[in-house]
Amino acid sequence: MCLGFQFPSSTPFKSAQEEKATQVEVVTFLGRHTKKKAKLEIPGSDDLKAKMDAEELCMDTQEFRLEKARLEVHRLGITGFTKKEQRVLEQERAVRLGAKPLKKEYVNYKILQEQIKGKQAAKKRENMMENKSDSLKRRKKRGHEERKSKKTTKQNILPTGRLGKFKNGTLILQRCDIRKIKASKSSK
Repeated sequence: MCLGFQFPSSTPFKSAQEEKATQVEVVTFLGRHTKKKAKLEIPGSDDLKAKMDAEELCMDTQEFRLEKARLEVHRLGITGFTKKEQRVLEQERAVRLGAKPLKKEYVNYKILQEQIKGKQAAKKRENMMENKSDSLKRRKKRGHEERKSKKTTKQNILPTGRLGKFKNGTLILQRCDIRKIKASKSSK
């Protein structure tokens, strides 16, 4: 008995599982270290491309090795300290690498004020000691400058540009002033 439903004999039946198996999409995960930037392909440069990929992998592994070596050197270096100091050094290293620093410990306000006053007093003492040593240096410099100023004679040039001094209405010229006048005349 035929109900008017005919199956074409040329197409074989596929089960639901077989259809799902053929439609599976394969997804591969590429981590950030293995992911490569898209590069312009140059025809006939397969060897060059392979060499560049090998060099990049080598550089990544070398960089990784340096970081590991640095970490091991740091760990080896802090083994000589006490456990408390080791913890402090590890915390400092973590802060350098980007971790949030620890909060400061709670200190009573009056004690904090006393500590601040002590620091300020120590700074004042240091400044006083520095000022004493500086004042001795200044005195030495002043004495040296005074000797220099005594040796140098001020030039007898008036604001009008004339040489010499006026005394009781007469112009008094010194030997050096006369030489300057003669030198300027001879150069003209």
